[in-house]
Amino acid sequence: MSRYTVEIARRAVRSIARLPHTEQQRVRAAINLLADEPRPPGCVALAGEESVYRVRVGDHRILYEVIDARLVIHVDRVAHRREATGAYESNQKATDEYSEAGAAPSEVGELCSVDRHDGPSGG
Repeated sequence: MSRYTVEIARRAVRSIARLPHTEQQRVRAAINLLADEPRPPGCVALAGEESVYRVRVGDHRILYEVIDARLVIHVDRVAHRREATGAYESNQKATDEYSEAGAAPSEVGELCSVDRHDGPSGG
């Protein structure tokens, strides 16, 4: 199975940075695992959204979109359980803006590996 590329929105990077160190490690590990298993056991598909999921990590939720055609996981938000309900819908406009602008590699690289693939590189 091919590994997915993980993209993290700036707001998710900031949310992770605000967490206690042990929680940061747990969230980073869960995000890294999404590259191998984009729909792990326990993930929940969000109602009314195609290919959008959430996964619980302790008291926090990781909200992300799986783009199978491009083998991309887009982590949109990391929030406390009580704040995560409805978070995706209320921030959809910002996500669309992110998709057009892209993530700054310096912000993303500190938290998890990006552009990780199995097999020989093309080109």
